[in-house]
Amino acid sequence: MAIVRYSGGILDWNKDELQNMDRKTRKIMPMNGTLRPRANVARLYLARNENFRGLKMVEEVLRAEEHGLSDYIKDE
Repeated sequence: MAIVRYSGGILDWNKDELQNMDRKTRKIMPMNGTLRPRANVARLYLARNENFRGLKMVEEVLRAEEHGLSDYIKDE
């Protein structure tokens, strides 16, 4: 996630690339015992304060960073 945040607004990420990163993340999680293999994907992205996993979607993180960068540039 840090690489995506750092490059947000600088590199042009393709939507397919971002979705593939999400899929790879969900694939790695059961291998490390942090998620059951047949877990509900929709519940994975719901907020932690509602007792869910609270995982951030790569695409949402990238859009938030781009928005923050544009706000920073507008303020300067």
